[in-house]
Amino acid sequence: MVQSLPITTRLTHTSTRLTHRHIQMADQPRDDRFTSDDRKALTEISVHMLYVRDAIEAMKTASTRVDTKMDTLHSEASKKIDTAAASLEHKMDRLDTRIRTLENWRWWIMGAAVAGGGAAGLLSRAFGIR
Repeated sequence: MVQSLPITTRLTHTSTRLTHRHIQMADQPRDDRFTSDDRKALTEISVHMLYVRDAIEAMKTASTRVDTKMDTLHSEASKKIDTAAASLEHKMDRLDTRIRTLENWRWWIMGAAVAGGGAAGLLSRAFGIR
């Protein structure tokens, strides 16, 4: 960007000078409109325009490479996220199964305790134990 500043400044200055020259010489015959300095300036503008065109092409190429790299990184990240999500879902399912098994055991133990307590109460009444 810094290197292009002097080129663009010269290009602007040269094109402004040619525009003023063209306005001044609009009434002259067609063959005398441009002096040799004007032709040199036009040649310089053409050369600078070629540099600008090459720079634009280089930026387009770089942009394409960046887009391709971004797409590749995006697809790799998506695959890793999908893999991590599947692994996490599997682990959550296993944890859910373990928790459900423990809860079932808890309820069985509580049920057995209630049944045992009720049976003990009936037996104690039946045998008169207080």
